[in-house]
Amino acid sequence: MQFMGCPLYCPLCRRQCDKQHNVDQSIEQTRHECESGHQIQSFGGSYNQDDKLAVTISCCEIRNNDQVNYEGDVIKWIVFKEKPILRNWFYDVEKDDQAINREKNVKIWNLLGQKICTLYNNDGNPIRFQEAIPQILLHLEQIP
Repeated sequence: MQFMGCPLYCPLCRRQCDKQHNVDQSIEQTRHECESGHQIQSFGGSYNQDDKLAVTISCCEIRNNDQVNYEGDVIKWIVFKEKPILRNWFYDVEKDDQAINREKNVKIWNLLGQKICTLYNNDGNPIRFQEAIPQILLHLEQIP
């Protein structure tokens, strides 16, 4: 059986690129994105370096001054998105689509996240479960 689709995954949430690509372009020339929405990063095994808690925001919710964890390094998002691995990835999503994706991801993560963390722990990834919060509460926490 042969696999169809783009072979690349988002480096943070590990969701597969689902953009239709022009067959005449190489993978390096192609723009990559998760058209059906990026998922909460902890689905891909991302956790905070300090406390090992699961990262419960999606790639589209990261702001320029936020820190991201990638392969053991902690880097500001504005710097990280200039790395060659991300140059062809698209992360901007319509606010309404982002809210819908967030609500679906929160429900799934809060239902299955503990089991997912256990699977990652069994593979040597020290991720610790934390509950994801709904979109409206996420934004209320950011208001000074």
